[in-house]
Amino acid sequence: MGAAAILIVEDESSIAGLLQDRLRGEGYQVTIAYTGEEAVRDIKERKPDVITLDIHLPDANGMNILAGIKANPDTKAIPVIIISSSDEGENAKMNGAEEFIPKPINFKKLFEIIRGLKIK
Repeated sequence: MGAAAILIVEDESSIAGLLQDRLRGEGYQVTIAYTGEEAVRDIKERKPDVITLDIHLPDANGMNILAGIKANPDTKAIPVIIISSSDEGENAKMNGAEEFIPKPINFKKLFEIIRGLKIK
């Protein structure tokens, strides 16, 4: 069994890079998608074990991407953690997100959530 694959969907490169560094430091395989279009393509092609998803993307609303993930039988079981500066936490959870983490990111909480997930 290899390391869990995590897809980071985040348009701010500094935040995406920090997330990538910290998650790789914990032993995860990490890919970054900077736009909604990249995210949708990567999710279809790679079927990551976990997705971290920002709500505000340049070309898409993360809530719409979340809805698409949860509506697709091939991807609906993938846990999605919303990481956003918005106040959409309750809405995100009601729409199928595993958890909501506000920015600035509490990495201790993020790692606890990921470790608690039932991933391969």
